Amino acid sequence: MNVFLPRLLALPTLACLVAVLTASCSKTEPAPEPIRAVRTLTLGAASAGGTHEFAADVLARVESRLGFRVAGKLIARSAEVGQQVKAGQSLA
Repeated sequence: MNVFLPRLLALPTLACLVAVLTASCSKTEPAPEPIRAVRTLTLGAASAGGTHEFAADVLARVESRLGFRVAGKLIARSAEVGQQVKAGQSLA
């Protein structure tokens, strides 16, 4: 029987095994993100369809005649009756 035959087969087998193992350890690069088309619109006050203003008084369903009994004086009143106010605006 030939003694060198297993050694001759072992060398290419070992080389293939090393190549497979080193290839499996490398990191694969992720696929690049595809470019997606985007539709943009610019919105403004004119594109909202306009605004409607109505003359009205907003009142509570039930009004209570109560007075505040707190010591002190009212120095300034920033909002008058019928004036438009915004959220966070100082009233008095």
